[in-house]
Amino acid sequence: GFFVDRKRNLSPSISTIAGARIDLVQTDVATDVPGTSGGVYDEFNFSDSELRRQFTTWAVFLNAEKQVNEIHTVSLGAGHSQRPPNLTELYADQSFIGSLQSGFTSVIGDPLLKPERLTQIDVGFASDYGRLKVEVNGFHAWINDYVVLEDLRGLPSPGEQIQFAVYGNTDLATLVGGECALK
Repeated sequence: GFFVDRKRNLSPSISTIAGARIDLVQTDVATDVPGTSGGVYDEFNFSDSELRRQFTTWAVFLNAEKQVNEIHTVSLGAGHSQRPPNLTELYADQSFIGSLQSGFTSVIGDPLLKPERLTQIDVGFASDYGRLKVEVNGFHAWINDYVVLEDLRGLPSPGEQIQFAVYGNTDLATLVGGECALK
């Protein structure tokens, strides 16, 4: 990857910082591994070219900060970024995880996943009273092609049930949040 940023003071009370990043990612998995048999990739018949993926992802951001007076500062920022799927999301072959509620969950990757694309805005307010500093920040993000786990099927077994989940992309997810800090 390659990253660049620049901070600039537009006036004594206004400063900006802007940046950009580009990443080149290539992934691959072998379909014929000695000593293994019957994996999920055999069932879906993925070709070698479908399993070999290349991603060119990028990010840009701009943040502006204005000192309203000696005590108060406001900030506003916006950015867009992309995240390629990780190796587990692409190539997991019935791996067990314990983070889903049903207990026994086996996950399957999707080598055709798209990268996540996030657009976000940030707002902030800070006050410096000498011995006490207060910060309040908030954000709203929209994520296209967010990677999630989807229930695939449940296979009954003696005394328990194994849940199967597959990674997939959602059309749009939103995240909203904030923080407050006293220093």
